[in-house]
Amino acid sequence: MNLKRSIFWIGIIFISIGAQAENLLSKTSVNTSLDIVSRHLWRGYNSGTEPTLGSTLEIQSGKFTIGTWGAYSIDES
Repeated sequence: MNLKRSIFWIGIIFISIGAQAENLLSKTSVNTSLDIVSRHLWRGYNSGTEPTLGSTLEIQSGKFTIGTWGAYSIDES
């Protein structure tokens, strides 16, 4: 009798975890961008006079957001 009850509750737990995971994925968004700028400025300092590619990746789930960005100078300066 205890084994059947344990299996039942384990099944209920796995079903509820699956439902919560599906709900979490429906609230998750991914944003990306690619920018081309005429020159790269970092905190007001001109760090290059050639065009620069800038990219951004951001993942948001509920109230939590994590992201990264980068820049690549076309002339490799």
